[in-house]
Amino acid sequence: MSALAWVLVSGSLSLDVKVKNEHHVLWVESDCRECDSSELWVDGKLVGFGAGKFAVPRRENRVRVIVKGFKKTRINKNGFTIDSVIWQTDTLIPRKSPYFADPLLRKIQDSLNAVRLHYPIPMMAADSSLTAAAQSHANYLFANWNFYKEYSADTLLCMHNEMKGKQGFTGKHCWDRAERFGYPEEMLVSEVIDFPYDPLHAIAGWLSTLYHRLALLDPDYFEMGFGFCDELEDGSYGVSVMNPGGYELSYPYAEPFFVVYPYPDQIRVPTIMSPEVPDPAPDLREEGFPITVQVPRAFKDRIKVIDILLYDENMEQVKARFLFSGNDEYLGENEYASLPEKPLKPLQTYTVRVAYELDGNPGKTSWKFTTSAFW
Repeated sequence: MSALAWVLVSGSLSLDVKVKNEHHVLWVESDCRECDSSELWVDGKLVGFGAGKFAVPRRENRVRVIVKGFKKTRINKNGFTIDSVIWQTDTLIPRKSPYFADPLLRKIQDSLNAVRLHYPIPMMAADSSLTAAAQSHANYLFANWNFYKEYSADTLLCMHNEMKGKQGFTGKHCWDRAERFGYPEEMLVSEVIDFPYDPLHAIAGWLSTLYHRLALLDPDYFEMGFGFCDELEDGSYGVSVMNPGGYELSYPYAEPFFVVYPYPDQIRVPTIMSPEVPDPAPDLREEGFPITVQVPRAFKDRIKVIDILLYDENMEQVKARFLFSGNDEYLGENEYASLPEKPLKPLQTYTVRVAYELDGNPGKTSWKFTTSAFW
């Protein structure tokens, strides 16, 4: 994450300003201990008052930032003097490139954004802090694989947490590691892990699950980091780690909408779900491909999904489990899923119908997708 920092002194006032420049957002942090008030201006518009951190969505390729600090001093019964200090960028701050420089990471990024392109959500931009955090955790898992492989499948969730004292430790949780490498602590950070032979296969693998898919298509995430090790010490698989990041209080959307997967008219959809930990249905031998529905966090109280129904080509309802935060501890209040209890049929066009409430008013939406010829 690129950062610019200045300290300006004017009379009795000192103004400390830091600017962190990313593709989707500009972070401005200011501090003027002697000031009574301060203002943040971006491209001639007043966007914030007081000291602290401000997240300014990037809407232009280049912006100019101005921070003003003020102190009011009484000189007599009826009068004041105003001492002020102004900091501003000497040049326009260009938008940071959204792409990974590494060709392999760029291919991985493009494969995810090719799916996100089907929704009114931001493309995932490369973030150096999240990438450093993801790579550090991949290195940690590689170095300590003999410890983790002894755990049963039920306890593999501990792979997301690092243990202090073990080789390569950089923070217990993914958000600790992200903050350590410079990602703002105010941001939301998640993590997905896979063990493919090739990191290029990781995105497809995560999209074929239920829980891991949600992190990739989350409408409030707009940055990503990716790290990998080609082969574990036992010569079996590689390890891939992705850290998505975004606004904790939701990306600034104007209206509610759904992010659904499979997306409308998608073809070559797998017939079964890829195994994942935790298992959303441990009592089932082989689940069908899950349907997921997400809404931006800002609208989770306005819009509620009541049911997700799946029908085959003959409009026969497919037996499936409707999952939401009320019956699944791993789903957020803005996340819903329908999990078929058996594999879907190959080369079949399925219809999904979603019943929901928006501001208390009932609504319905539907779409179709077609499965692949095998698995």
